[in-house]
Amino acid sequence: MNKYILTEFIASFALTIAIISFIPQVYKIYITNNTRDLEIITFYLLLLTQILWLLYGIINKSISFILFSLIQIILLIYIITIIFINNKKNKYHYHYHIH
Repeated sequence: MNKYILTEFIASFALTIAIISFIPQVYKIYITNNTRDLEIITFYLLLLTQILWLLYGIINKSISFILFSLIQIILLIYIITIIFINNKKNKYHYHYHIH
């Protein structure tokens, strides 16, 4: 087996597992809209990591890294967006009740 093909296969397998690991969180957020216990900074850092992996894939012309990084970036942007929206709502309600 060609070294490039083996490397792409291993990367694809690892990146598939990484995507699968996000699916339960995305699903839970989608169903419950509850992000109260999630720290947005964690997801910003994960997004930065995926952007760097995307750049790595582009530089090395790795279809696996490009494709799977894009999928994870989409999932992370969804999570960050919902956390941001919920934090904004909660902040508004919190201030509203105090005054």
